[in-house]
Amino acid sequence: MPKVFTLLLFLGFAINAFTQQKNEEYKSDTTNLQSEMWDNAPAAFRVSEIPASMVNESAVIIARSYVVINWVDERVVSDLHTVTIIHDRTIWHERIKVNDKAALEKYSAMEYAKGFSSSYTYGVIRLHDSTKNYFGAKVIKPDGTEAIVDKNEEVIINDESNTKKAKIAISQLQTGDILDYYIISDDVQEGRSAVKGPYAFYLADNYPILYYYARFQLSNETGVEYLNANGAPALKQSSGENGDIILGLAIRNIPKMNDSLFTSPFRQYPYIKLQYKFIANDEIFYTHFKRGVIKHGSLNNDLLKKFQQLYLEESTYLNLHSVNTIKDYFGETLKTKKTTPDSIIKELYNDYRYATFCDFPTNDIDVSNSINYNYANSVSNAIYFSEVLTSVGIKNTIYLVCSRYNNSLDNVITFSDFDALVKVTAVNDYWVAFDDIVTQLNEIPARFQGEKAITIEPQNGTADYITHYATVPVISDSGNVMSENISLHLDSSDKQLVQIDQTFKEGGALRHNDQKRLLLMEDMEAAFAKHLTTKNQTERLNYKKKKEHIADEYLTAFAKERNNSKNYFTDVITDYYDAAPKDLISYKIDEPALENDSTFFEFDCSFNMNNFVRKAGNNFIIEAGKLMGSLEKINDKDSTRSIDVYRECAATYNWDIIINVPENYKVKGVENFNKTITNETGSLNCTALNENSKIEIKVLLSYYHNFEQANKWSSLVHLMNATYNLSMQKLLFEKNAQ
Repeated sequence: MPKVFTLLLFLGFAINAFTQQKNEEYKSDTTNLQSEMWDNAPAAFRVSEIPASMVNESAVIIARSYVVINWVDERVVSDLHTVTIIHDRTIWHERIKVNDKAALEKYSAMEYAKGFSSSYTYGVIRLHDSTKNYFGAKVIKPDGTEAIVDKNEEVIINDESNTKKAKIAISQLQTGDILDYYIISDDVQEGRSAVKGPYAFYLADNYPILYYYARFQLSNETGVEYLNANGAPALKQSSGENGDIILGLAIRNIPKMNDSLFTSPFRQYPYIKLQYKFIANDEIFYTHFKRGVIKHGSLNNDLLKKFQQLYLEESTYLNLHSVNTIKDYFGETLKTKKTTPDSIIKELYNDYRYATFCDFPTNDIDVSNSINYNYANSVSNAIYFSEVLTSVGIKNTIYLVCSRYNNSLDNVITFSDFDALVKVTAVNDYWVAFDDIVTQLNEIPARFQGEKAITIEPQNGTADYITHYATVPVISDSGNVMSENISLHLDSSDKQLVQIDQTFKEGGALRHNDQKRLLLMEDMEAAFAKHLTTKNQTERLNYKKKKEHIADEYLTAFAKERNNSKNYFTDVITDYYDAAPKDLISYKIDEPALENDSTFFEFDCSFNMNNFVRKAGNNFIIEAGKLMGSLEKINDKDSTRSIDVYRECAATYNWDIIINVPENYKVKGVENFNKTITNETGSLNCTALNENSKIEIKVLLSYYHNFEQANKWSSLVHLMNATYNLSMQKLLFEKNAQ
């Protein structure tokens, strides 16, 4: 599915089954729109030739357009009532010259949602909310002949009660052809108006763009907010005949993005971000959108006012659950001030994690590790946490911050652009983050490190606060560590089969991914419950088993998930080596690392692999470097760079590899593993020894920073490619002469 196509797909479209009559209406609308789109297309969508300088590009976007039209009318629902109907039509249209097999594979099939339809009751009035989506595509051959893609080739890939998604093959498409496709979305809302967007438009792509066009034609009862960043031009503004708001731009010859590795598109590529909302009469005083007004630029001030309102509301209606939990937990010692602030902070954070991530509903049972990826609302949790701390006299500061992979703090447009941390000042200072179930107290998520933040410092005994600016600290490479002990044994009867015993120790930001993949919710919930001295879910279910059938369902779900654990370990090994193990012998988690930010997540596994050894007569070759895992090589086309480098985090990797040498064999090539490199971006140190029938290889790799300027790229490439080359080294095992 083309990357650009996701812009509409993520609008969350779904559809209920149409009646036969509505199916016919839909088909008729599809035919009419198809004629309208192609018969009245702008001149750029009739171009068939590309510049000679672009014939070697994988693909060329000849034309791309994005058009939104918004209008309002009314429907009479009774003698006394009319209802406002808000219409939004969104049109995405693209024309692409496909030059090679990579582009052909990308565009040879497309997925799209079919639509959405629902109704709801407001008082005694039945109102509707619906979206219909229309797709059309044609292929233009080099001789100019056109073939419209047959909708009969469409396959429904998701047909649930309220969701229907389709996939359609573009079977006629071949290299050298042009694909011209569109998606039209008609959205109708009655009686209510949701915010549309924010939509982000990158004025860049992996392919060059010859012509780019965007246009918004919106009702004069609509409020608009937008910003242009990183060199993107402002939208040109005009008015329609009825006072409609018209915003648009037209750009020619946009070069392709040359750099795609380690990037942060919202920080490095030109984009426009826009949202709008129809403003009903009863909403004028309750929204930061202003009817008929275009707000251009960052909305920091407006959104800080919203934060102030939210903060005051939470202060006024503070839920005392956590305060009472703290008081109950510490009892009279809290009143006598014998309880340390550190103890209160830790207990409050444990209570937050348990209440947020270990709440088990009685319907829609899901205890798979997919729920380990749930995220908390950091802003509301930060306010709540801050106010509880303030209420018990502990000094704290809220940090409003943006992810380094999202817009910068200077380019916020919606409240959801903000995330939040709390810095607590006690006997020890603590950072409090509200991410996922494996985020620990005093851990700063990697995506916030080094970012500018607005600080909110509550004033004890009041609902006031003081604001400043600060920078979130960056954790050094020693704080994000992955250590692996690896032992390889050859099978005595089949030397092309090896057994690998591997232990992983992961700390800081490097532990999160595997924790979420491998830890079972049943075990995590039990660990948190034990710390809070409460019954865990399984104990509660067993207690209620005779009374509630839901207990059996949950216990069954927990047991099923535990059986799935082997598959999760297999997936980790497969991703690590870019190959699946022949069989998994054993696996276990040694340390879940749920209670202390300095504790390593530890797990081990033993498995057989059959792709490490190649026979060479009586000798054999072991691809020893592959034990470091599947590493990335920077190709020549990416060896130069014009934009800065955003790595996930500063990090250190440590491999301790032992290869057991079979009797009557000698080993050659050990010296190739001795290598040392140090430069401004990091260091690599590898030593190898051949002693006591064992080859021991020790590798220490460090990346010093989470961010490098573009002029440091060559040093980083040198380090990465040296590490990759090390992972490609082999050992020759020669059989001794008899």
